[in-house]
Amino acid sequence: CIRDRVMTASIRLWLVMIGIGMEASLSLAMVLAASGPIAFAFGFFPGGLGLQELVAGALAPVAAVGPEIGAASVAIDRLVGYAAMAVGAFAVWLGVRMSGRSKRLSG
Repeated sequence: CIRDRVMTASIRLWLVMIGIGMEASLSLAMVLAASGPIAFAFGFFPGGLGLQELVAGALAPVAAVGPEIGAASVAIDRLVGYAAMAVGAFAVWLGVRMSGRSKRLSG
């Protein structure tokens, strides 16, 4: 459900803003998290790349913060997400590789 995705994104963005030393409210994070579904509506941008940050920058003044804070928070959240996916992919790759090796050793 889109509501659940926005809430999850809101919590992630809130944690990112706290991580960069900003006093952020969950409502600010919710406003910025709305940039994801808005950017997704324009399907010609792969993954909303760049557009999500632009929309977050445009929505940031609604929550009384500068556009640079909104765009940077969304960009950092995106980078953290990509890093988490890379770690997960490496763990799966390593698990598959180790599983194949143990089969060769025992067989």
